[in-house]
Amino acid sequence: MQKDEMWERTFDAVPDLIMILDNQHKIIRANKAMAERLGKSPKDLVGLTCYETVHDTKEPPAFCPHARLLNDGKEHSSDAYEERLGGDFLITVSPLHDSDGSLLGSVHVARDITDRVQMEQQLKEAHDKLERKVQMRTKELVIANEQLLKEIEERKRAEQDLKNREQSLAEAQRIAHLGNWDWNIVTNELYWSDEIYRIFGLAPQEFGATYEAFLNSVHPDDRPLVERSVDAALYEGKSYSIDHRIVLPDGSERIVHEQAEVTRDDSEQAIQMTGTVHDITERKNAEEDRRLLREELTHMSRITTIGTLAGALAHEINQPLTAIMSNAQAALRFLDAEKPNIDELREILSDITDDTIRSSDVIHQLRDFMKKGEIALIPLNINETIKEVVNLTHRDAESRHISIRIDTNEDLPEVMGDKVQLQQVILNLVINGFDAMMYQDADSRELVIQTEQDEDNSIHIAVQDTGMGIEEEKLEQIFEPFVSTKPEGMGLGLSINQYIINAHNGHMWATNNPDHGATVHFTLPVKKT
Repeated sequence: MQKDEMWERTFDAVPDLIMILDNQHKIIRANKAMAERLGKSPKDLVGLTCYETVHDTKEPPAFCPHARLLNDGKEHSSDAYEERLGGDFLITVSPLHDSDGSLLGSVHVARDITDRVQMEQQLKEAHDKLERKVQMRTKELVIANEQLLKEIEERKRAEQDLKNREQSLAEAQRIAHLGNWDWNIVTNELYWSDEIYRIFGLAPQEFGATYEAFLNSVHPDDRPLVERSVDAALYEGKSYSIDHRIVLPDGSERIVHEQAEVTRDDSEQAIQMTGTVHDITERKNAEEDRRLLREELTHMSRITTIGTLAGALAHEINQPLTAIMSNAQAALRFLDAEKPNIDELREILSDITDDTIRSSDVIHQLRDFMKKGEIALIPLNINETIKEVVNLTHRDAESRHISIRIDTNEDLPEVMGDKVQLQQVILNLVINGFDAMMYQDADSRELVIQTEQDEDNSIHIAVQDTGMGIEEEKLEQIFEPFVSTKPEGMGLGLSINQYIINAHNGHMWATNNPDHGATVHFTLPVKKT
């Protein structure tokens, strides 16, 4: 009896929910914990069907461990949420046999695992959340890695492109003889590209990269120009673009063109100068060769033009020489007389003097006209220059039955010009006009030279003939070298004329006259006051 009471107290003291079921799922016994969960007393549960009481179903649920035990006689366990019991439970059933070993039912133990399930659920949710984060982060890392690989590849391509461009730039600089430099004014560090080293005939290790070291390579005569130009760029904000000479280590000289820009900080202090060096030696040499060739062609053109006037000029010289000879012979006869007439002798000697001066003036004018020399701009009265040329050509005009009319504005201001070269231009245009009227009737041959001041203050000179005119398609071409309107012409005269006028900052063109003939125009700028 005491043992039964002890067992009863133990049975009710267990916190697990315990029932003893028979083979028909009837409750034979239930402990206090089970009864309380179902809201009944242990005695009230006896005889009730388990699945109806606990699960509120008409038959055992699919997970019912007691049903499986009745089927195979083995112990079974199952997790289930029991709404009537108010939580999650681990249900374990163990077989119950009689003394003969026959199956009587099972001991049904339901352990409340609600806290554990909730914790597991929280852990699962945390795990799932972490898993999602890991997956998201992994995806981000994969994307970032792909982006990084892409950026690395792009950087490699960019670096290769930069290297290729640097090589192309270096090659282009080598071909063009053009280098770039960068001067850090604050640190006095000077960077040169490879081409500048080649231009200066230096290797990088032979050059202390500073502004002062650079100046040592500049020709001594040009060094003040470079220093003034650099100072003007640094302190006055003026543009830096100059030509100067440099001296190479072997003593040879080169001509370079330099230009640069200055970078300033917020306080307008110069902190950096960036620029280029261009070796223009060959270009300068070619320009000098072309200049000398133009001077030679210009001189040849003057000689050729004078050659066309040889007969008329010979008459200009021979006529005063003949008069001088006649007057000298007459003077000798007067001296042979017993009483020479001094007044007559004085008059004869005066005539000889005048004729000598006249002859000398012609020769002097020819000598000035035919001499070589560089262009020398001086103030000129263009009307006087034209009249001097007309005086040279009036004999030739007479022989060709050509009348010359000078229609000039006598109030014109002076121009800045080279007298000999402008005389050459006018003389060539006059001779061209004479030639253009060769086949016209003698009474219609007239050459008109006009001067006037244009609205832009330039002096406009026009040489007009009454010849056949110029073919329209050749009006623009006649100033090109070797283009001539005359069968025997070389086509250099007008080309040289245009070059001379351009060198005087003027302009030359040709037009056809409304009736007949052509006019060649040119302009010269007025001397600045």
